Amino acid sequence: MTQQKFYGWKLVGVLFLLYLAASITLYGGNIANTYMAKITGLSRTIFGAGFAAAYLLVGLSSALAAVLVGKKGERFTLSIGMGAITLGSIIMAIAGGTPAIYIISFGLIIGTGFAFATVLPIQSIITRWFVKKRAMATALVLTAGGFGGILAAPLINLLIESTNGKWQLAYVAMAAVSACVTIIAAILVRNNPADLGQFPDGDTPTEAAHEKREVGKKRVYQTGESWTLKEAIATSPLWLLLVAASGQFIAFYLCIGHGVMHLTDLGRDDATAAMSLGILAFSSIGGRLLSGVLGDRIEPRFIIMAGLALTVAGCLIVANPTSPLSIYLYAIFVGAGFGMVYVCLFAMLGNYYGARNIQNFLGFLIPIVTLFGAGAPFVGGMIKDQFGSYNPAFIGAASIAAIAALLQLFAAPPKRKSEISNKKV
Repeated sequence: MTQQKFYGWKLVGVLFLLYLAASITLYGGNIANTYMAKITGLSRTIFGAGFAAAYLLVGLSSALAAVLVGKKGERFTLSIGMGAITLGSIIMAIAGGTPAIYIISFGLIIGTGFAFATVLPIQSIITRWFVKKRAMATALVLTAGGFGGILAAPLINLLIESTNGKWQLAYVAMAAVSACVTIIAAILVRNNPADLGQFPDGDTPTEAAHEKREVGKKRVYQTGESWTLKEAIATSPLWLLLVAASGQFIAFYLCIGHGVMHLTDLGRDDATAAMSLGILAFSSIGGRLLSGVLGDRIEPRFIIMAGLALTVAGCLIVANPTSPLSIYLYAIFVGAGFGMVYVCLFAMLGNYYGARNIQNFLGFLIPIVTLFGAGAPFVGGMIKDQFGSYNPAFIGAASIAAIAALLQLFAAPPKRKSEISNKKV
């Protein structure tokens, strides 16, 4: 009997497409919302509140997404999420010019859809389908976020400029893309290798058993056990990982939410400001792929430290850019830093605590991380309205990221209480 070809890498392509469509709405919405804010006269606080609401709902809805994954599976959750993104885009196209509709449709509906359609169900699937190539598979899927920015930022800006500021048309286009991908998700996603009679990485049963025995001998630590969330909460690496993620997302969300607006406030033209967002997204691809290559060879926490260091440098540069070159360096540093941290956060979580309960870990971590990150655009807008400058916000974000990087020195692999007791004996 001929063995069925491993579906995992095809699934990576499907998940890439899903993440790409969701990211196009995030980055394209950034450009469309900037035009909307200028045309309708939204205050920077309200403008930032829309992004804050979206990011907050991404986090808060992740706990619900974890429950839904446990009950209905990842494919169902992904389809619901893409449907919500489609609905939110349609509402923005029809009536998104008022503060209330903007916050509800972009913030609440699209934010919730993004939670259901991206990180939690996608990473849950990858962790089940891959062990030996987990970091690489994660990186390949998450590069979609970067490509989404590359495509969305310049194209949406061009669409709006060519139609004399009709930002609503951007949301019509994004709704169409999301609707098509919703159908693809419902048809092609498979939750577990066992659904197709396969094993992680395409191994045979004998190879899978051997991999479990040898997992502790790799250069990169990967547990052969499955921790429960209750057990993991008592270990310091989980909390240090939470600090790293929070520091990164605070800086990144601030740059995504206010970077373009900040640069135009400084007198940079709209095209250059929009290009910085595209470069940031493109650079994140390099960071994600680098993490994918190195994350199966070097302990991810050290890659996380390097990524946070780049983010610190980028935030300090954008606070006072002196030339177009400095703007591009800011975008490269923040984008690459985010990509490196983003991939290794999820790889490290699976490596330290196993695959079986991964959705519970993500459902616990993502809401907390996003709560901190979501506050960055809102606080950044308040700082701008209060002090007339975004500089204190960017410098503050850099300081938090620097502290988070240093703390990763102490994030060694966790040990169960029984292991510690046996060593003492």
